[in-house]
Amino acid sequence: MAKPFDAAGKELLELKPEAILEYVGVSAEGSVSLIESDFSTVTAQVDSVFRVDAEFPYLVHIELQANLDVDLPRRLRRYNGMIDLRHKLPILSAVILLRPEADHKDIDGHYIMNMPFGFCVDSFKYYVIRAWKYSVETLLTGDLGFLPFAPLADVPVDEVPEVLRRVDERLVRETTREEAGILMQVTLVWAGLVLDKGTIHEILGGLKTMSLIEESSYVRIWLDKGKEQGRIEGEKQGKIEGERAIIVRLGRKRFGEPDAATLAKLDSIQSVDRLDEISDRLITAANWTEAIGED
Repeated sequence: MAKPFDAAGKELLELKPEAILEYVGVSAEGSVSLIESDFSTVTAQVDSVFRVDAEFPYLVHIELQANLDVDLPRRLRRYNGMIDLRHKLPILSAVILLRPEADHKDIDGHYIMNMPFGFCVDSFKYYVIRAWKYSVETLLTGDLGFLPFAPLADVPVDEVPEVLRRVDERLVRETTREEAGILMQVTLVWAGLVLDKGTIHEILGGLKTMSLIEESSYVRIWLDKGKEQGRIEGEKQGKIEGERAIIVRLGRKRFGEPDAATLAKLDSIQSVDRLDEISDRLITAANWTEAIGED
């Protein structure tokens, strides 16, 4: 899972391991600890592996997925095998799909490899958790570790801002400043999977937990990147509109007033290079059609 979503996910997995196991359907009867999951010798790093020290210890491997990866079942099988080789304990692998765009018909909890002549050489089962299938009320009223998943739950997009406010209220009321700040960071980053950054910026001023989020946090970096991207896009759009205005002004002198179809075609062009080409053709073209050219 690409940053910043994986950075947010790792924070949550480390802070609230028991809650995450409960979220994926594992009731841990024993202490839970995060164990080493970096397999750098084979250029692979899994999101998180937990050891549950029950009467018979076992491991739970969790992957967070925000984007579609059709090779995900194969990758889970590979990680599971590497963890098995290193730790020699029973392992349950689970993937949390954070949004519908990450889902695929082949991500069904069962990876099978059959030979052409029918012999099954591998059969691997794993849990699939779809964040948008959860009831938002269950998450908002459950363990604090569930709260970052609330914006991704079964809730209309226009109600997500109110969900964020309810998360904010619980964190201020029920936990430490440090933990509230971390959980709100994760919640805001994941909210970015369903809300645009402009909407999130509008919400921030009303959140009490924003005072607990350090300026150097990845939430701030993520939001600042959004503002910078918005500035760049704004400059680009301004240049496009300027180019169009020049084309209309100069073309009007040569060909007369452009009709509605010509103006609509110009408005549909979002490439500065394409508009530059049209400007160059104004010198030699006989009419608006020749100047604009074909798509």
